[in-house]
Amino acid sequence: MDEETKYCINCGKKIPKPAEFCPFCGAKQKPLDEQQINQEQPYGADQETAEPVVTNSNQNYRFNESSQPGMVTSFKLYLTDAFTVSKRMGRADYWWSYLAVTIIQFVLSIITFQIVFNYPLLTVDSIEGETYIDHPGMLILAFFLSVIFAFFSVASFTSMIRRLHDTNHSGQFLWLLLIPFVGSIAILVMLILKSDSQGVRFRKKDYLQNWYKKWWPWVIILLLAALDTLLLMLISSAYAYILNN
Repeated sequence: MDEETKYCINCGKKIPKPAEFCPFCGAKQKPLDEQQINQEQPYGADQETAEPVVTNSNQNYRFNESSQPGMVTSFKLYLTDAFTVSKRMGRADYWWSYLAVTIIQFVLSIITFQIVFNYPLLTVDSIEGETYIDHPGMLILAFFLSVIFAFFSVASFTSMIRRLHDTNHSGQFLWLLLIPFVGSIAILVMLILKSDSQGVRFRKKDYLQNWYKKWWPWVIILLLAALDTLLLMLISSAYAYILNN
């Protein structure tokens, strides 16, 4: 942002610094001195947990919603904001939560592999043309694990968007992941970048809170879990068929 412009406190678009009202959304702007402070710290209920900013320059700017980022505190934040994109996520919070999720998924993946390759979840009778389930208990366990993996998939996706916001980049940059190899490297570099004070423009006051009390997040999780369970059943069935023929 240059010296002649500022960001609207409502819509986040660039407007002339002396403007008292946003020409795009019409929102009244705060006094310049007060707005400079607010643009460097997130506004809202969790403002008290943000690290104080002692300079107007991005050189020494840091943002982490957790007062003391760590594997436990950052993972809690990751769970709380699982279905939230209209916020930011500091670099320390993101990578601590990433480490926690990686460890959990590694352990659960070992259990899932044991189920898939040792207990056929779906058996196809090639003679009679019928299908049946040999181990219903293991199928239920596989579905439960799929629910956890589905939740992590959504939460990790939204946390990437919030981390990009913290570096003052739009979540639209995730489309780069469709570009093999190069896209993944570009996103990784963005995720490693330090916080940018202008990233506050992506934050909205009406972001989703208490997602677990809404119905639609659970529908998304269960649909993804059902697809994952079906895939596990097909893999298990194919593996059992190969072993028996």
